[in-house]
Amino acid sequence: MTLAEHDAYLKATGQYDAMVARREAEEARRDAFAKAIFATEAPLVADLRGLGFDVESAWDLFNRKEPCRKDVPIPPYPEAVPILVEHLSRGYPFDIREGVVRALTAPWGYVAFDRLVEEFRRTADPQVAAEEQRKSIELVMAGAGDFYTWEEVEQIVGHR
Repeated sequence: MTLAEHDAYLKATGQYDAMVARREAEEARRDAFAKAIFATEAPLVADLRGLGFDVESAWDLFNRKEPCRKDVPIPPYPEAVPILVEHLSRGYPFDIREGVVRALTAPWGYVAFDRLVEEFRRTADPQVAAEEQRKSIELVMAGAGDFYTWEEVEQIVGHR
């Protein structure tokens, strides 16, 4: 069945308008969520822009560690680490905190290792974070650690 045939079937059975309405409602919900996240993350973005980083989210720092084009150098952002650490302690939703945590996995983010351990322990409470969120921080904490902290990471999260 082609897409055109499928649409014709939905129209013939009176289901097409409902499908379009569901799709539009889902799109509106996603747009509202994105606007709310951007508004909530505005203080962090303002602080990062104050340091000269052209970002719209902490995720931009994480995502730029590996450039798509090898001929475009990606500048390091160790100056952003204190701001990221400070904002990690704010009550942002997990989607924002995860972007901050992941941005701290850069080689210069090791200085935030203790703060990542605190965040992991805080999210160990099921009331605070879902299992997938704890696993995300666990992976990041392991990535931010180094030879000297590996035993501590292994002790905290257990051997997997």
